Amino acid sequence: MNKYHVRVEFSHPEDFHPEANQGFRISRYALSQLTKNHLGHEVLEIESFNHLKNNPETLVSLSHTKDAAAAIIANHSDYQGIGIDIEWRTRKYRPGIEKYFLLESDDKELPLLDLWCAKEAAYKAYFPHYRGEKVLVIKDLIIKNSKFYIEGNVDALGDILFENTEDYILAIALLEKKK
Repeated sequence: MNKYHVRVEFSHPEDFHPEANQGFRISRYALSQLTKNHLGHEVLEIESFNHLKNNPETLVSLSHTKDAAAAIIANHSDYQGIGIDIEWRTRKYRPGIEKYFLLESDDKELPLLDLWCAKEAAYKAYFPHYRGEKVLVIKDLIIKNSKFYIEGNVDALGDILFENTEDYILAIALLEKKK
């Protein structure tokens, strides 16, 4: 049984926060459905980038891309942090863009878009807990063997999971509890 719950949405009701932009609407709709189904009530507000408002025990992460969104929730007693990223498989990127996020030590078996999604999810899971001296950037994270690391550290921070479909890539990062 999973200790986390994920919801992917491709649309939202027209009357769901009509004043907000599309990315907000679809990602918050995914979160609303997730919280209704697993917490018994709708919660849409997030605090400190990583937990539900007035509920620091429920971790949350959101992602959206054109016409798709994903949300994940988990209990803080199970993970230190969580992150999620979704991208369409057909997403185009500029040649050479990998120099901004790819490291020599990253998993060479993963397609470039999968690595990008994994790093985005790992960043979301780790960023609220980062206490380093320099500003954390996505290129500081290493993805290797379904784990994520901070560059220069041999100990894995957590796990990377993928849900790959014909249409989209969904990456989930689960930051392990401190031992």
